[in-house]
Amino acid sequence: MPRIWLAMVLFCLCGPAWALSPATLDSRDVRLSLGPSMAYLEDPKGELSIKQVAALADERFTPVQRDHANLGKNDSVWWFKVKLNNSLTQNLGGYLEINYPLLNHLQIFMASADGQWQMQESGDRYAFSQRPVQVRNFWFPLELVPGENTLLVRVDTTSTVFIPMLFSTYQASAAAQENLMGVNGAFYGVLFAMFCYNLFLFISLRESAYFWYLVYNLNMGLFTASFDGMLFKLLPEHIGLQSVSIYILMYIYCLTATQFSRHFLHTAQYFPRLDLGLRVSMLLVVGALVSGPLIGLQAWSILASLAVLAVSLGLLLSGAYVWRKGLRYGSYYILAWGILLVSFIIATTESLGVELYSLYGLYGATIVKIGITIELITLSIGLADRINLLIDEGFQSRRAEQAEPRTWERFLAK
Repeated sequence: MPRIWLAMVLFCLCGPAWALSPATLDSRDVRLSLGPSMAYLEDPKGELSIKQVAALADERFTPVQRDHANLGKNDSVWWFKVKLNNSLTQNLGGYLEINYPLLNHLQIFMASADGQWQMQESGDRYAFSQRPVQVRNFWFPLELVPGENTLLVRVDTTSTVFIPMLFSTYQASAAAQENLMGVNGAFYGVLFAMFCYNLFLFISLRESAYFWYLVYNLNMGLFTASFDGMLFKLLPEHIGLQSVSIYILMYIYCLTATQFSRHFLHTAQYFPRLDLGLRVSMLLVVGALVSGPLIGLQAWSILASLAVLAVSLGLLLSGAYVWRKGLRYGSYYILAWGILLVSFIIATTESLGVELYSLYGLYGATIVKIGITIELITLSIGLADRINLLIDEGFQSRRAEQAEPRTWERFLAK
C-alpha cells in the first residue's frame, strides 16, 4: 500500500514536467526549431475535430523533445501542438516552416483574438499554385500577437511522418534560404558536371557502361530533386504524380543501378550465373513496381524502401565477388556502393521511424546526397580505370600477336 501511495505522489509531481513549454521569440531576426516545444497526439481513425483537440489538456499530448518529430510510416492522423511566446511589444511576422516536401496533407490552425481557429492547408496533394507560400517545402505565413500563441497542426500522410518544424522571421528565412541554395547548387552542379564529363566519354568511346552510367546519373538527379521537393516545381499541376514520383524513381533506381552494374562488371561475359541472378532481380523489381494498385500506396512505399536496400546490398556483394575473382575495378565498385548503402540504410531506417544517429546535425536526405555524390565520382573513376585496363589488355594482345610471327620465323630458320 505505501508503494502505491508513493507511486501516486511521484506521478503527481511529474505531471508539470509534461506541460508544454512555449518557444520564446524575442527578436525580429530569429529562426528557431520548434521540436523541443512541440507535442503530438495520435488520432488512429482521423475522427477528431479541431474543437475536440483544442479542448484537450497539454498532458494528453506526448512531448517530442528533439529538433523534429519522426513517427515512421503508419495509417494514423497526427496532431501536433506548439505554443509560441512573442515577447516583443508588437506583432511578429514570419513563417511556420515544415521542411519535408513529401507530406500529403497539412492543416495549420491558429487561434485568433476572438477565439476562432484560422486554418491554412497544403501538402503534395495540392497543386503548387495552391500553396500559401510557393516554395518547395510547406511554409505558412503567421502574424503572432504579443504574448502566447497556440498552433495546432494536423498531418495526414502515407509517407513518413517526419516533421521538422521551425518558426522563422522573414529576414532570417531569406538568409537561411540563401545558404541552402549554395549547398544544393553545389550538389546538383557536381551531378551535372559528372553527367557532361561521362557524356563526352560515351560519345568518344561508345562504351555501353558509360551509357548506363548516364541513365543512372539522370535517375539519381530526379530522385534527389523529388526528395527535395524540386520536382513539384517542374511539374506544378501534375498532382497525382507528385505523391508517387519518389517511389517510382526508387524502383527505377533499382533497375538502372542493376543494369549499369551488369555492364560495368561484365557479368554476362565473365560471370553468367551472377548475371542471371541480376536479371532475375530486375524482373522482381518490375513486379514490385507494377504491384502498387494491388497492395496500396502505404505498403508499396515501404516495399520501395526495402527494394532499394536489398538491391544495393546485392550489388555490393556482386562487386565483392567480382573483385575477389581478380578484377581490380571491382574495388572502386565496392567503395562506391558501400558508401551509398550506408547512406540508404540511414535514410530507410529514418523513414520507418527508427533514427540511428544524427551526423553533425545531418539527417536522411542530406546524408543520401553526400553518399550519391561520393558514389558517382567513385564510379566515374572506376570506369576510367576499367577503360585503361581494357586498353592495356588490348595493347598486350596486339604485342603478342606481332611477336608470334617472329617466333615462327626463328623456328623455320633452324
